[in-house]
Amino acid sequence: RTTDYGSTWHPLFDKESTGSIGAIAVAPSNPKTIYVGTGAGIIRPDLATGDGFYKSTDEGKTWTKTGLTDSKMIAMIDVDPRDENRLFVAVLGHPYGPNAERGIFRSLDGGKTFQKVLYKDEYTSGNDVRIDPNNPNVVYASMWQQQQAFWEGGGFGSGGNGVFKSTDGGNKFRPVYLPAAVGAGGTAATAAAIQKIVVSPKYPTDSFVAGMEAIKDWKDIFGSPPMTFSSTKHQGSSESFLCVVKGNRWVPVSKTPIGY
Repeated sequence: RTTDYGSTWHPLFDKESTGSIGAIAVAPSNPKTIYVGTGAGIIRPDLATGDGFYKSTDEGKTWTKTGLTDSKMIAMIDVDPRDENRLFVAVLGHPYGPNAERGIFRSLDGGKTFQKVLYKDEYTSGNDVRIDPNNPNVVYASMWQQQQAFWEGGGFGSGGNGVFKSTDGGNKFRPVYLPAAVGAGGTAATAAAIQKIVVSPKYPTDSFVAGMEAIKDWKDIFGSPPMTFSSTKHQGSSESFLCVVKGNRWVPVSKTPIGY
């Protein structure tokens, strides 16, 4: 933690059983409450697994492990800006094999208990989850089927990928369909791997979705009119495309790769 704009830093988690951190979230309504998801935040050949979900209520002085002990890797935590006890967690799961504790989880009691609210199968990771700051009942999530092999470059991924949206606080999620023009075949089930979502606080239900290769100019994105943008990656390539949501479908703005 730093209190002087990054000039000096003080460790907060050194006494815990793992040093691998994938996600950190400070509750906007109470900065003394901090949540930590352990394990590397991305499945790749070089990684370190964790041992669950932690919470601090004293600005990181002490920590309590509250659950998700078989998650191994947690990619994202998003806390309701109005309620410090309501949060969503994107769980990657075991990087080298199947397990059930993966996908998108919700807690309504500050991490004491978790409910699995979006799950595809034992190989599909919850990559990201975001609460719309303008309307906390709107939640976006991305799923990606992925695994690593024990040798370099031996990973795999297939169906079950895509962006999903809930308008009832995370009780039910529906797919946001991606166009065939960005390698998605028109369905979320065969969508290209999407890794990160950002929901703009400036415009209602406005999100920017980044694929494996991120768009660099965030200022231009958030200075745009209220639209939803997506950058996705074709399987096995480094192409990235910008899209805008119209209704429930993604419409490609350009067929030309961008961001490189």
